[in-house]
Amino acid sequence: MLPSIGLAVVLAFVAAYALTMRPLLGAGLPVRRALRIAFAADTLTIIVMETVDNAVILAIPSAVEAGLTNPLFWGSLVLGLGIAWVVAFPVNRWPLSRGQGHALVAAYHGEHN
Repeated sequence: MLPSIGLAVVLAFVAAYALTMRPLLGAGLPVRRALRIAFAADTLTIIVMETVDNAVILAIPSAVEAGLTNPLFWGSLVLGLGIAWVVAFPVNRWPLSRGQGHALVAAYHGEHN
């Protein structure tokens, strides 16, 4: 169970950082600067999302052991991510209201053609 959760958390960080960095690199930012912006914009959100999502899934009996073809797997995933989104929303909103977080990323959207 712990290796599966660990892998999921690592993949969540990699995917989120990659998705954030794509428009930054497309706008011509150097990799190092894009990484710093991605880390600043996403780290807290990913931590909150993964903590809440995994806590919900662990609280549902047999959800972790359910296979990909089992509706319990998908139902617990949807529920966990839904609750995590609600919890993470204010975590995202707070830095946005201060021009930080993804507000830094938004400044670079649309600058490449």
